[in-house]
Amino acid sequence: MIRGSLIASVAGLALGLSLSAPALADGHQSYDWSGSYFGIKGGGAFSDANASTTTISIDETFDGGTIGIMSGYNWQNGHWVFGLDSDSSYSSLDESFSNADIELKYVGTTRARVGYAYDRFLPYVTGGLATGYADVSIPGLGSESEFLYGYAVGAGFDWAIDDTWHLRAEYLFVDYSEESFTFSTGTLDFDVEELHLVRVGLSMDTDWVFDRILGN
Repeated sequence: MIRGSLIASVAGLALGLSLSAPALADGHQSYDWSGSYFGIKGGGAFSDANASTTTISIDETFDGGTIGIMSGYNWQNGHWVFGLDSDSSYSSLDESFSNADIELKYVGTTRARVGYAYDRFLPYVTGGLATGYADVSIPGLGSESEFLYGYAVGAGFDWAIDDTWHLRAEYLFVDYSEESFTFSTGTLDFDVEELHLVRVGLSMDTDWVFDRILGN
């Protein structure tokens, strides 16, 4: 119930701001979103997952937090902004399935973005590749780790505080493919059926770094 309310609140805020943005910007586009950026991002993560062996199948819900870095590049044409965005985050999602302890230690995405700028306000939709890293520990049998792969889709908005700093709020839905963890007594299949990420971030325009390197 809590995670559903949180996701609904963030989605409602994004929708409300996007609807009011034309009035705020009065249709005038003066801010240029083109260029590279780098920053930090963190927030909450909520997941439904299934762990199964040849004899049992358990569905559990687990949640935690994420904190990491993000980077990307934007190209602007009129009000339209197209971009590539990448992030890498430490994850604290941890849950016990029967006698197995499962941790989702890492979440990463590489996505395309399409937005429509209202001066300093940029709502957008996004989608692309999702990666992860999970560890399964079973007492007496040790631990095994596997990389996870899947897709991510979502929406969010950026707000330019000034010509250098940007604020971001974002929701992503992530779906990973099932992975198998092999132990001496058999195999445990782990499937993150849906992962919800609600995050905020702060980034810095880094074009000035390249300008200095190139001597511009």
